[in-house]
Amino acid sequence: MTILMMQHHQLTRQHHHLTRQHKKQCPHLTRQYHHLTRQHHHPTWQHHHLTGQHHHLTGQHYHLTGQHHHLTRGSV
Repeated sequence: MTILMMQHHQLTRQHHHLTRQHKKQCPHLTRQYHHLTRQHHHPTWQHHHLTGQHHHLTGQHYHLTGQHHHLTRGSV
């Protein structure tokens, strides 16, 4: 196996792991987000903090998907 193929394999594993994490955390964060939205007496900074976390995770996910596609194209 070439180094490139090994790298690709490693990144694919990483990508699947992160996708699983993302799917697990996403509904959880969305639930928390809606919970905070309902409770208006909650400090808004908590709400913003969770929104930020959610966007950060989504960003990470897209970044990895991009890397994955880039590598997939490169190894063909």
